[in-house]
Amino acid sequence: MTTRTLVATPADRSRPLAEFLAEGLECSRRQAKALLDRRVVFVNRRRVWMARHPIQPGDRVEVQEPPASAPDPSWLWRDEDLAVVDKPPGLLVTGPDSLESRIRRLDASRPWQALHRLDRNTSGCVLFACRPEIREAMIRQFRQRQVAKEYYALVAGVPTAHQRTLRTPLDGKTAVTHYLLLDAAALAGALQVRIETGRTHQIRRHLAAIGHPVLGDPEHGDPRVDHAVLRGIPRPMLHARALGFAHPRDNAPVRVQSPIPEDIRRQARTLGIRPPR
Repeated sequence: MTTRTLVATPADRSRPLAEFLAEGLECSRRQAKALLDRRVVFVNRRRVWMARHPIQPGDRVEVQEPPASAPDPSWLWRDEDLAVVDKPPGLLVTGPDSLESRIRRLDASRPWQALHRLDRNTSGCVLFACRPEIREAMIRQFRQRQVAKEYYALVAGVPTAHQRTLRTPLDGKTAVTHYLLLDAAALAGALQVRIETGRTHQIRRHLAAIGHPVLGDPEHGDPRVDHAVLRGIPRPMLHARALGFAHPRDNAPVRVQSPIPEDIRRQARTLGIRPPR
């Protein structure tokens, strides 16, 4: 990830941000709007995503330029029924050129189907099934909260409580998130997070609600990011580290863990946090 910086001149007064970006980056208006939609544009250290935001002379506009494409996923564990895949950031779980479509290209002999989802820029464990009866059995486990889901997150600031359970309902539904503080530095903390439910953006919303949003979260974090290191984080520092479940064939326990990706390790080291092993 690189950052481009543009500085507005008197001639740019009241110019719409999308137009300013298109000219400054030598791209189309559509491409400029796509950058704004991805929320990777900062104006004077504040994240801005409105295309018509009026630029003023002297405004400093920073644009995070993410990698062109996501790398291919890898297998963490699999047998004849199930697979746990290590999802890279930048991929949707389903849809065209998604995690699911890439897995099917890697193994065209079986109709692999994702059993749950992660956000586009969240990395880590995703469970797949290739047989209808196994898929239905695992869906029941998810519904009955029998699948253990563990995450690693870097958050803004340091929570005062070493461990805590967050139960604020989301979208009118029960949502339960547990966290444990693993390490801390001046600007951030590292958390182990477990969730009992799977509401949309549950971890990101719960942590933002207590004043400790996931670093790099473009939607739920504070739009003003004063520290240059934090503005340069290209994605939410959230990783689905482990999945645990009972195999439907014989009820044998299965636990699969994904290594913390290098971009999160690098960011942790930059902040003075010890990355986990």
